[in-house]
Amino acid sequence: MSWCWASATRIGTSHVRTGSECQDAHRCLVVDHTLIAVASDGAGSATRGRAGAVLVCRTIATGLASLVRDHATLDDETLLDLVDLARDRIALAATRRGLVPRDFAATLVALVAAADDTIAVHVGDGAAVVDDADGWTCASWPEAGEFAGTTFFVTDDAGARVRITRIGRPCDRASVTTDGLERLALDFARLTPHGPFYDGLMKPLSSISAPGRSTSVSSSLGGFLTGESINARTDDDKTLIVARRL
Repeated sequence: MSWCWASATRIGTSHVRTGSECQDAHRCLVVDHTLIAVASDGAGSATRGRAGAVLVCRTIATGLASLVRDHATLDDETLLDLVDLARDRIALAATRRGLVPRDFAATLVALVAAADDTIAVHVGDGAAVVDDADGWTCASWPEAGEFAGTTFFVTDDAGARVRITRIGRPCDRASVTTDGLERLALDFARLTPHGPFYDGLMKPLSSISAPGRSTSVSSSLGGFLTGESINARTDDDKTLIVARRL
């Protein structure tokens, strides 16, 4: 078994208006038939939020790939150490530029979908959603901060807000999103994924038989994220990864 997948990151209209850069980033890959999907959103108040998001995605995706390739046990301590590594690399990047880690503040949503388990590693907002025998379920829900419009970041002290969720079974379809799509993708009244939204996104992958990234579906996904129907409902940066087990 392996995976086919598509992904896209697009700038929000609010950043287009202000001439700011997109602060989202993502990485997705398959190692030994295990899906690794990672997304990050740089804090709007962080001067190097985009750089922080890129560094988080690169560190977490590369680290998870190495662990899977080496058949390492993905226990909580190992996963927390990986988040600590991302935090350390941000601290080093900040020091070299005469900045502080908070200037690189970014969230983390990571999903590892193996043959026998599904694991989410999450800091802050965004969501990881999976579809298994019981239908769509949220592997990890967004977490808001103490005040409206705030959340938690990988750069926060000691990583106290790292959440690790183990589903305990494999999934057939999976998605990772940053917070720009939360209100479209999630039903906050019921605290569940919005099934029709994800079913629609997954439909183009149903005809894909080759493993790996589908460039055509990824291109269509990017067009969807910049479409009027989406921009009318969110002006934030948007990242979306969708994957189906073959």
